[in-house]
Amino acid sequence: MKQKKNRKTMIFFIMMISMLLLPTTLAVDPPTVSIEPKEPKPNETVTFTVSIPSDQTVTEAVIFVEECEEGLCFIDNFNETLTETGSNTYEASITLKHETADVMKYRVGYSTPSGWVWYPEDTNERISVNLDTNANGGNNGGNGNTDTPGFELISLFAAVSFISFILYKRKR
Repeated sequence: MKQKKNRKTMIFFIMMISMLLLPTTLAVDPPTVSIEPKEPKPNETVTFTVSIPSDQTVTEAVIFVEECEEGLCFIDNFNETLTETGSNTYEASITLKHETADVMKYRVGYSTPSGWVWYPEDTNERISVNLDTNANGGNNGGNGNTDTPGFELISLFAAVSFISFILYKRKR
């Protein structure tokens, strides 16, 4: 009786362990995506080349591209079908629309006999690429306020007001 109970327990644990290991063995390699140019600019044509692992049978591939400005994405995004250029290699060229965009986000999907596979897998996640928004290629140190005329006057006014307040309180 005790031996039968041990066997049942052992079979139960083996089944549980195999169920835990099953999803990791079924995971597929993600596709490789290359972008040309490497640092795109707003309103520029970007070419996406997607290489899907060769063990996948692909019937169709698509790319979803969004342009965003300061964390908010424009509503007129791209959902383009990729053209097959070789064995499990797909390509699409997309011309960005927004001059003020500072980030481009994308997500790749491809259809297999077992269903659609997406990269990244999470439906809300996208791969982000920063757009080169500097017109002359220079870098302003990441501070977007340096191009605003009179911006430094606010800091100057606050400093003068604070010093005046301190001196006024000292004399009293």
